[in-house]
Amino acid sequence: MYHRQRGAVSLMWLIATGVIALLSLGFAFLSQQAFSKERDAKDTARQQAQTKETQRQEINDKALEITRVVGFAGTEAGSLSNADTIKGKLQDLASQFPSLSSPVNLQEALNGVSTDYNGATTQIRNLTADVERLTNELASAQAAYNQSLSEKDGQIRDLTGQLEDARNRAANDVAALERTRDALRVQVRDQQNAVTEMRALKDEAERQANAEKQTLVQRNNILSDRLNSVSRSADTADGAVLAVSGELMKGWMDLGQVDRIRAGMVFQVRNTRNNALKGEVRVVQVEEKTSQFEIISQADRFDPIAEEDALFNDLYDGTRELVAVLLGDGFGKYSEDDVKALLSQVGIRVQSDVTREVDYLVLGTPFFDEDTGELLPWDNQEAYKAATSNSVQIVPFRDAMAWLGL
Repeated sequence: MYHRQRGAVSLMWLIATGVIALLSLGFAFLSQQAFSKERDAKDTARQQAQTKETQRQEINDKALEITRVVGFAGTEAGSLSNADTIKGKLQDLASQFPSLSSPVNLQEALNGVSTDYNGATTQIRNLTADVERLTNELASAQAAYNQSLSEKDGQIRDLTGQLEDARNRAANDVAALERTRDALRVQVRDQQNAVTEMRALKDEAERQANAEKQTLVQRNNILSDRLNSVSRSADTADGAVLAVSGELMKGWMDLGQVDRIRAGMVFQVRNTRNNALKGEVRVVQVEEKTSQFEIISQADRFDPIAEEDALFNDLYDGTRELVAVLLGDGFGKYSEDDVKALLSQVGIRVQSDVTREVDYLVLGTPFFDEDTGELLPWDNQEAYKAATSNSVQIVPFRDAMAWLGL
C-alpha cells in the first residue's frame, strides 16, 4: 500500500509537472508572441524615428545651406539664420534703397536692390559718358589754352624784340641828339660872338644917332610934359611918336625911364585918326623922358610912320602897377625868380594865384605827363581855368619878353 501511495504521488507530480510544463510552454508561447509584437513595434518605431531623424537632418541641412547663403547665424557651430536679425537688416536696407518701402523677405529686398542697382548702373553709365564728354571738352580747352599760351609767348617774344629794337633806336637817337646838342653849342658860341659884334655895331650907330637926337630934344621935352599929364586908360595909346627918320628907320617916342621904359620893348604904331596899324618899332635907347626906337616893320611904305602916331604895347601901362601870374614848367633860360625880377623892372608885380586884380597870365614851357611823356593841355591847369573865367589876358612868355624887351 505504501508503494501504491508512493506511485500515486509520483504520478501526480508527473501530471503536475506536465501541467506546469504545458502551462510554461503556453506562457512561453504567449510571452514569445508578445515579445515578437513588441519587437515588431519597436522596430517600426525605430524605423519611423530613423525616418523622422533623416527628415529632420535633411531639413537641418537645408536650413544650414540657407544659413550659409543668407548668413546672420549665431556664433555657435551649427547655428541657423536669425529671423529677427534678418528683419532688422531688411529694415536698414529699406532705408538705403528708394525702391524698398518695407520688404517682407529677402526676395522682395533683392528685387528692389536689383532695381536700384540697375538704375544706379544706368546713372553711372550716363555719368561716365558725361565724364568722358567733359574730359574731352577739357582736353580740347586745354589744347586751345596751350595753343593760345604758345601764341601769347610768341607775341611776347616779338614784343620783347620790338622793345629791344626800340631801345637800341632810342639809344642811337640819344647819341645823335647829343651830337646835335654839341654842334648847337658850337653854333651858340658862334652866335654869341656875332651878337657881341652886332652890339659893337649898334653902339656905333647909337653914337651916330646922338647928333640927330639933339635937334629933337626941345620938342621932345615939350611933348613929353604934355603927354605925361594926360590921364590914360586901357583903350588909349601908351605913347606917341615925337620924330622919325625914314632914311635911318629910327625915331623918338615920348616915353622914357620915368615911364619904366626899357630897351627892347616893342610897340605897335597906329594912325591916330583911323587907328590903322602902320607898323612896329623897338626901343633901342632909353633916356629920362624919351626913348629912341628903330622901325622893325612898316605896313605901307606909302603911309610911313610919322610924328604924332600913337604907340601901343599890350603888356605895358605906365600909369599903374600891373599884376601877372606865371604858369609853366620853366621859362627858357630863366628861372621863375629871374622872370619875377625882370618883370618888376618894367613895373609888373608877380603873384602866385589868379585873382580878379591879375592883368596877365604868362605861359612858359608846357607841362608833360611823367608816365607817358605826352604834352598836357593848358586848360587842364587850374590857373589857366581861373584866368579864362576872369577874362585875364593870356600871353606866351616869348611874346611877353618881346613886347617888354626882356
